[in-house]
Amino acid sequence: MLKIKSILERMQNHPKEIIEMRFQFAKHIFGLVAFLYFFAYLMNVGGFYTSFLSLDTLAIAVYHLYSILIVVTFWFLYSCFEYILLSKNPNSKVIYRIIFGVICFLMAIPPILIHTGIISFS
Repeated sequence: MLKIKSILERMQNHPKEIIEMRFQFAKHIFGLVAFLYFFAYLMNVGGFYTSFLSLDTLAIAVYHLYSILIVVTFWFLYSCFEYILLSKNPNSKVIYRIIFGVICFLMAIPPILIHTGIISFS
């Protein structure tokens, strides 16, 4: 319990540490999802199929991983902005983070809607 309390106190006293942890987490998740997407994409294009990874399974995996990659990319961009903003000015206003978060959200919506077919150009 003492270890948990010391970690919580350190995070409350230094808000930069929680932002660093969020940034590291977003960076690792982005790297993992990007690797999985491009690995599945290259397996699909290259024709490296196995018994449990058929063409249909890989195509479905690539289709769904693309949507996840878009969301994770904008989450990573937001985490980068938040990390840069708070490392330069620890007392920055929350409104800047909210505005940039809304901008990232609005930029992530159209690619997902186009990818899923809700918006079409025909």
